[in-house]
Amino acid sequence: MWCARDAELLRSVAAEGLLPQLPPLPPLAGDGGASPLVSEVYMTRAPSVGAATEEVMSAMQGSAIATQATQAPLVHSGRPDGGAVLGAAAAAAKAAGEQRVALLLCGLDDGGKAWCAAARQTEKATGVAFDVHVERFEL
Repeated sequence: MWCARDAELLRSVAAEGLLPQLPPLPPLAGDGGASPLVSEVYMTRAPSVGAATEEVMSAMQGSAIATQATQAPLVHSGRPDGGAVLGAAAAAAKAAGEQRVALLLCGLDDGGKAWCAAARQTEKATGVAFDVHVERFEL
């Protein structure tokens, strides 16, 4: 999941080669061979999902985030609901017989604090533990 204020930020990150170059993950057993990677992009300043989708697709064309996914990224306008995202991750973990989920965050301090708080609340509500790793930076 990526959160960016606008497409210019995504373009500059892609131009600098800062998008991760991750090896492809193996398909999950029983999922028909689909990759477990699904890209989601939240454009925090986009007025609508349509506008956000246009910005994201033009900014990410040919980048690692676009080429690693087996499908086009899901695009949203606004900020993600951490509780809903982590609740869905906890439910998927339980359905797979897992009791732990890795939450890897990189970004501004305020966003990291909000996600850590959402992880603690989700742990209490679901019993699924979140192993949190945070890397912070400033713009």
